[in-house]
Amino acid sequence: MELTNNCNLACPLCLQPDHPRSRGNLTLARFRPLADEARHYAKGLILHLLGESLLNPELFAIVAYAEEAALACTFTTNGEYLDEHIEEIFTSGLTAVTVCLDGADAATHNLYRQGSDFERVRCAVETLCLERAARGLTKPHVTVQTLTMGTNAPQREALAEWTKAIGADRYLPRPLHLGLGKVKGEPQELARQFLAGPRPSKAEEEAAVGLCPSTRVCGELYRATVLWNGDVVPCGRGAWNGEGAFGNVFTDGGLRAVWRSPAHRAFVREHLIRGKGACSVATEVDSSPSGFDLQDKAPARTRS
Repeated sequence: MELTNNCNLACPLCLQPDHPRSRGNLTLARFRPLADEARHYAKGLILHLLGESLLNPELFAIVAYAEEAALACTFTTNGEYLDEHIEEIFTSGLTAVTVCLDGADAATHNLYRQGSDFERVRCAVETLCLERAARGLTKPHVTVQTLTMGTNAPQREALAEWTKAIGADRYLPRPLHLGLGKVKGEPQELARQFLAGPRPSKAEEEAAVGLCPSTRVCGELYRATVLWNGDVVPCGRGAWNGEGAFGNVFTDGGLRAVWRSPAHRAFVREHLIRGKGACSVATEVDSSPSGFDLQDKAPARTRS
C-alpha cells in the first residue's frame, strides 16, 4: 500500500517527480476498514511505493492499527526525518524498516540523494539500532539499502561493515536502472553519471527491476498493489503512473471485491496464457504462450 506519493528529495533516476497522478496521503480513517478486511487473508503490508513514507502524518497510527490486526508492516525511507520518529517506531510495533544510504560519505551519498542530509540519516540509523538494543527489543528489523552505482562501488564494503557494527540486521545492495526509459534526460549521460558505464541493455534493465521471466508465473500476481487513493493496480513495478487500475478499494466494495472482479480475473488469465507477453511493464514483449505446466510450475496459492 502506498502511504503517499509525495517526496522531499530529487533523485535523478526516480519516477516520482514526474508522475501524472494527483498527490496525496492515505488516511487512517480510510485504512481501518481495509485492514479489518485484509487481516483475514493478507500476510503483511509493504507500506511504500513511490513516495517518502515519513511524509504521511498518520503513518505510525496506520502501522499501529495494522500491527494490532496481525498485519506485519514494513516501509522504506530515505531517512531524512527518521530521527524525529524513533519513539513512534517502537510504540507502533513496526515489524521492519529499510533506510537508504547510497554512500559512506556525504559527497557520494548526496550525488544521487539530492537534497539529503547524509550525517542526519547516518546518525538516525545508529540511534535507532542502539535504542533497540538498549530496550532489549528485536523489532523493527533494520535494513540498510544501497543503490549500486559506479560512484559508490568502492564504499559498499565499508557500508556493509558499518551496518554490522551498529547492530542493524541486513545490508542490501540493490541494482539501479534507468527507469525502463521513463525518466527524463539523455540515457547515455545518465548511465555515465550514475552507472559508471554504457547504457544497459533492455534485458539488463529488466533484470535490475526483477521483471518476471516468461517461464514462470509472476509473483506480483499473488499480491495486491493499492495506491494512496485506493486504486488497485497491476504491480508495484508498473504502478508509477496509476494506469491499468482494476478498481478502487474505497468505492468498489473493498479489496476482495476488486481482487475478484472481472477486470482482475481477465488480467490474471492473460498472464497465465501469455506469460511475459501480457506484462505492460516489460519493454521487450514476447507474445508467444509461455508453454509451462501451470500445475507443476505455479507457486503455492495464497489466501489473498
